[in-house]
Parts: sequence; structure tokens; C-alpha cells
Amino acid sequence: MGVFLIELWSVKEGKEKEHEEICVQILRYIKEHRENFAELRSERYFKQWIGGEGKCITVQEYESLADMEEMDRKIGGDEAYLKLIRRWKGLIEKGSKSELWFDRLRECWIEE
Repeated sequence: MGVFLIELWSVKEGKEKEHEEICVQILRYIKEHRENFAELRSERYFKQWIGGEGKCITVQEYESLADMEEMDRKIGGDEAYLKLIRRWKGLIEKGSKSELWFDRLRECWIEE
């Protein structure tokens, strides 16, 4: 069973360029240090527009909740990664939202 951590947030006004740059740095860091993020199956970044308002979304995919918890435990000691996350948090509005989604009927999914 797959587990998806969905995070949704708004960028502080006037910080869009800086925000996009830090998101690139975070994704590059994960890619360059894949051994520290082995439990992370995939991570995707999206921009959502509803009624003229933009939100940002990341979708992290794990094999299980245990894998997600293990990665969280490991990265808790990765000061370089945590520094990037702190910079990112300074660029987003309060009230971000996190959800856990659990896949169902994956054998019936239509994927290429």
C-alpha cells in the first residue's frame, strides 16, 4: 500500500521568485543525497490555481507509513536539509495544510 504526504501552502506576497528558488534547491538536495531519502519513492511539486488564487503543493510518495516515519527520523539530523526547510518556511504563509492519502485499487490504476 502506498502512502502519499500532500502538503499545500500559499507563498508570502512578493516572495514568489525566492520561494521558487528554494523549492528547486530542496528538490536538488534530495536528488543529490538520495541515500538519505531512500524511503521516499517520489516527490512532485505542483502549482494550483483556483479563482485567481495560487497554492503550491508537494506530493511525497512512500511505500508505507513506517517508511515515512523512518525517513523523518533520519532527516531530523540532516542540518543542511533542515536549513533549507527553515528558509522555505520563512517564505510561506501560516496555515499550510498536510494530508495523508493511502492508495486503493492500485492494481486498477491506469498508468503509462
